[in-house]
Amino acid sequence: MLTFETQINMKKLIHLFLLLILFSCNNDKNDDKLIYCTEVYSIISVKINDSKSNPIILDSFETVLKNSGIEVKLDFIEEEMIKKGYYPIFDDGQRKNFNFEEDIHLNFKGMINNEIVVNEDYIVSFDGCHVYLIEGVTHLIID
Repeated sequence: MLTFETQINMKKLIHLFLLLILFSCNNDKNDDKLIYCTEVYSIISVKINDSKSNPIILDSFETVLKNSGIEVKLDFIEEEMIKKGYYPIFDDGQRKNFNFEEDIHLNFKGMINNEIVVNEDYIVSFDGCHVYLIEGVTHLIID
């Protein structure tokens, strides 16, 4: 059987525990804005090939902001992608360069022999974790 003193100490302990639980609850509305992101690195790209599905290898390409003409410096350009005809337009590395309060309007140009063979507009945005495509062609066929 528990002594009177032990019973009092247990009641104090239970009250302390309940107070800790009560004060640890947070009804802050900012919790609604908490976003859990994946570790996936998102790349918005365009696939360019000919009518026989052969990849088109551009001599050069660039993505620029439509409103200013400033070139977007992509963080992730892999030669294997380009050999298969995939060209990055925008990627998650751009999160640090834009505030994404508005959608980003881009223009992608691709050149072969100093001639523009691709000239496409894109609209992209950011969902709090990753960039995503709103509007634009992701597969082009060039002959």
